[in-house]
Amino acid sequence: MPNPKRDTLRMNLNFNPTGVLTETPFVELAGAINQQRLTGSLYLIDSRADLRAERIIYFSQGEVYAAASNLAPDSALAILMRAGRVTQEAALGIQQEVAGGRSFSEALVMYGCVTREELNQLRIEHVKSIFDSLCEWASGEYRFTEGTQVLGGNLGISAKALLISGSLSCYVPRYFREWITDPCILVTAHQAITSDVKLQPFAYFVLSCLNQPRNLSILMESGRMNETEQEVLQQLYGLYCAGLVSFAKTANPTQNPLLTAQPIRLATPAEESTSVRPQETEVCMALTWPVQEDPETAKRRQLAAIKRDIKKIRQVLSSANDDYAVLGLNAGATPTEVKHSYRLLVNHYHPDRHHPYSDTITLATLSDILMAIRAAYETAIEHALLAEIINSNTRRYQAVRRTQGESLPIIFDSPNSQNSVPQSAGHFQHEKLTAEAIKSRNLSLAEVKHRQALTHQSRGEFDFAIGLLTDAVTLAPDCARYHGELAALLEKMPMRREQAEQHFLRATELEPSNLFYHLQLGSFYRAIGLLSRAEQQFILALKLDPVDRAAASALEEVMSLKNAQTANAHYGRKRAAKGQGFWARIFNRNG
Repeated sequence: MPNPKRDTLRMNLNFNPTGVLTETPFVELAGAINQQRLTGSLYLIDSRADLRAERIIYFSQGEVYAAASNLAPDSALAILMRAGRVTQEAALGIQQEVAGGRSFSEALVMYGCVTREELNQLRIEHVKSIFDSLCEWASGEYRFTEGTQVLGGNLGISAKALLISGSLSCYVPRYFREWITDPCILVTAHQAITSDVKLQPFAYFVLSCLNQPRNLSILMESGRMNETEQEVLQQLYGLYCAGLVSFAKTANPTQNPLLTAQPIRLATPAEESTSVRPQETEVCMALTWPVQEDPETAKRRQLAAIKRDIKKIRQVLSSANDDYAVLGLNAGATPTEVKHSYRLLVNHYHPDRHHPYSDTITLATLSDILMAIRAAYETAIEHALLAEIINSNTRRYQAVRRTQGESLPIIFDSPNSQNSVPQSAGHFQHEKLTAEAIKSRNLSLAEVKHRQALTHQSRGEFDFAIGLLTDAVTLAPDCARYHGELAALLEKMPMRREQAEQHFLRATELEPSNLFYHLQLGSFYRAIGLLSRAEQQFILALKLDPVDRAAASALEEVMSLKNAQTANAHYGRKRAAKGQGFWARIFNRNG
């Protein structure tokens, strides 16, 4: 009886509802569910070692819409904590709210960890994290149960995108390795990819060439750039499990379809809309994929292109009249336009993007250009924010004057005059709006100063960072974060430690329940030798979080130092009582 995996390699849609992952890997299993458009839950368990991992993936018509896990690192709260969006104190508060009956998403929004618009993105990241971790499993058991198990809408990312991404960390079965190494194998494309699918270079190259069946061994030899053999196998396996390609045997393995076939042509959107067939139009050789271009030629071509761009941006930097011109904008651009232009320039000129084919001099030049672009952005965004605040306040003031100020005119007579008229409500409203505008402007400027300070701090320019953080503290004196970061910088300078203590104390005063500031202040006191004060701060930190290891370890260290000081003092008193020490003989030589 012929083996279907040797005669033709196709997804086996009639998979067993129960089994082990050593026979059917998770990526292939999820791909079969997607191809068959099944609805149900896929329960997986791994009982290796002492940890029993249990995960569930929920499918609706073959598409993933939810996931769950019994491991704490897989929770959405853990993802937010790793991203720095949730503190340990906020996490405890959210868990208490959930235990009290509030939904998890409402608790996150209430604590300001995410906005309502970001909840769906958090859901995608949560499911993707569990799905990717399952792709790494090389053993375990699974059970598929048909029927809807939990409620949930569209996830926002297709199962094919999850399969393509997860295949980059999966293990490739032996039968697949043996099959694709056969020189008689042809590869064929079956479905078009969706916009949410992100392909690696080799996978993109393969799908770009499949306007007709191609010899797989020749494609692998021609399309591999810097990818290893394992990475190429994983990309092919992901395309196969996602149902984007299939494989079949050919009778003549020596024929090279890439050399005998017509050049690859990319159709324009107009041609796609009118369904123009390729043979009815002239083939454009400039748009064909460079199949025969060797890697070294491609690197030289890319290096020449970036050198031309460097020459252009240097001319812009030398001839620009202001920071807006450096970013390619006119004066008066909005903050959104400034940010968009800055991101485009950084994405194009960042050295990491051109590192594989650039030399040392080119990379150093790109670093200098990137610093100039960042400096122009910092100034331009500050001016744009100020202009936006001023324009907003002007429009609000004019609206108040039109609706209220003109209907109730203000007569500037003496207060005791009988003809005097009380000031209109619009006047008081204008004063209130002005105060709010000033406060909003100060907070915006403080945040700009704070971002600039972080940039200078990352470069080691601590004096500039301290000056900018001092301005931020002046503009927003009630922000504990600014006080804490300023104190951490001042602590490094012995002559300014008194100022550092003041800002540490202010941070703990503004947020007394923040564990981090008590740990900072305690570490500061320990460094300058005030052990009793350090002990007090660490005790306060442990009261806020009794299981915090950093606070417990620091308190134990401080208590050990205090005990050592006490022992040394006792030993010194005993030596002084005998009067036999060196200093005693010096000072008592005349006695």
